[in-house]
Amino acid sequence: MADDVDRASELEEARVLKSLGAITREITDFSGNIDCIDCGDEIDEDRRRCMPSAKRCFLCQNLYERPRRVRRF
Repeated sequence: MADDVDRASELEEARVLKSLGAITREITDFSGNIDCIDCGDEIDEDRRRCMPSAKRCFLCQNLYERPRRVRRF
């Protein structure tokens, strides 16, 4: 029984460390990002201030989130 509890604790700790690592990488990757990954234009300062993790300018983000429309005949 103790082995099962130890193993569960190890798995939980590994999961938490993996999540923290992903969050740390995301913060590090985007902290200095000022250019849109789609068009290359500078991301507006107000957008970067309210959303430091923004990877796209406002226009490109809207296009990215817009649902794809299927043309029907």
